Amino acid sequence: MTKVVDWGHWVVGAVFVLLGADLLLSSTMHVPGLIRQHPQEVTYFVLDHALLGWLPAFFCAWGVFRWRSWARKLGIALCLFFAAVGSGSWIYFHLAGRGNTPLLVMALLAGTVFVWLILPPVRAEYSRRNQIA
Repeated sequence: MTKVVDWGHWVVGAVFVLLGADLLLSSTMHVPGLIRQHPQEVTYFVLDHALLGWLPAFFCAWGVFRWRSWARKLGIALCLFFAAVGSGSWIYFHLAGRGNTPLLVMALLAGTVFVWLILPPVRAEYSRRNQIA
């Protein structure tokens, strides 16, 4: 089980880095069109996507890599959020007749990371690493 914990923490950290990078890239790609169409809303858009999107994902990745206990809690919250958004959006698009596979992949990946974060050996490792000497 220690290999699942050790290797899993690198995989989960990488997932959060990729999620943050994807959110940052998608936010950056929308800014030029937003400047042309709604220039007064650019600041709101950038802050909204930073505070609710890529910034928490990057902080969580850093915390997972450093075995911080707050990162486990933040990771659980992010996984629940992205699993709910991904599965809800996939169901909506599926019922509308437009399949959207990336949303389903996001929901399944978030569910997998969530399961890793709530494993008892993972919780014990986070507790062990955060004890004061």
